[in-house]
Amino acid sequence: MKKRTLLILLAIAIIVGIITTAGIFAYQEKRYKKLLKFADAYKAASMNVRVYFDNTKNNPNAKDCEAAFATERSVPKSKNGVEIALKELFKGPLTGEKSLGYSSPFSSKTSNILQGVKIENKTAYINLLDIRKLMPNVTTSCSSAQFISEIEKTVKYNTGAENVVIAIDKNPKTFYEWMQIGCDKKTKNCDAKPFETL
Repeated sequence: MKKRTLLILLAIAIIVGIITTAGIFAYQEKRYKKLLKFADAYKAASMNVRVYFDNTKNNPNAKDCEAAFATERSVPKSKNGVEIALKELFKGPLTGEKSLGYSSPFSSKTSNILQGVKIENKTAYINLLDIRKLMPNVTTSCSSAQFISEIEKTVKYNTGAENVVIAIDKNPKTFYEWMQIGCDKKTKNCDAKPFETL
């Protein structure tokens, strides 16, 4: 009798165990499917942009003033990818990127300097706020080369543009004179007309 009772109890325990295990697996599977849906939704709502910064590990002592190395960031999906890419660039390297050696004249202080950007005939026109007081040290020959290189490489990669023209408050002459580059009649880098609609 005791044996029979024990066998019945054992059978019940096994059945309960099977039901419980099946329930756990079913719950985990349901949860996993929800996570997959969430991941797919996030992926569909995001995109990657590539920004370029100097890197002290790849370019020690800034031997090459125009060196800039890519890092990717996941951002909310946008039709204006170049605007998003520039906004990410102007934030400067993030904490994790700094630990990998990335450095830049851009930082959290410059995160809002972009006023507008447009692409016309394979030329990117970038309009910035007046950054002369905010970034007084970027006009040395190496710093200005680094500043422009990071912008140009970021824009060219994310748009396919071949040329980049930068302005301060819609005036490219102000920018290029501040950078001690000056105006070039061949490239028409000081032509303010394209910035009228920015």
